[in-house]
Amino acid sequence: MTAVAPEHRSGGGLVPRQRRPPPPAPESRGRTEVGDRAATVIALAAAREVPGVRQVHQGGLPWTRASRVTVRGARAEIELSVTVGYPAPLREVARRLREHVTRRVAEQAGLRVTRLDIGMDVSLDTALADRATGRSTAQPAGRRAGQDVDQSAGRGAGRGAGQDLSGDRA
Repeated sequence: MTAVAPEHRSGGGLVPRQRRPPPPAPESRGRTEVGDRAATVIALAAAREVPGVRQVHQGGLPWTRASRVTVRGARAEIELSVTVGYPAPLREVARRLREHVTRRVAEQAGLRVTRLDIGMDVSLDTALADRATGRSTAQPAGRRAGQDVDQSAGRGAGRGAGQDLSGDRA
């Protein structure tokens, strides 16, 4: 038995209501292409989410390498230029960057990352070092930079300003 759509009045007679054809399958409706700029925005946002990354360089400055993504079909080649806070472990930050950026680009853009080059600069920003290591580099009361006590030698020898780059204070 075939179901017939209800009829409605048109002008002076009854006309069967027309049915719309079903929409085509999603695979045949078209395709979504992710461009270089959109993929770059996704990769840069993902890189900023990685602990230890201070800044992601988009380019524009003559002395910095630009970060960019080149999309070819369903594949992406990524070049990242980041600044990492000292004393964050560079290999660990690079490993996290590779995993996180690759995963986020695949999730959000549907692209398979075939190459990911990372250029790193190091920042000596102490506030960043505190966040990266979970330590505080604040000076104890009554002590100034360059006058740390050398406990191993048993005497109060100062190290001199600018010598201690790790941010650790005795």
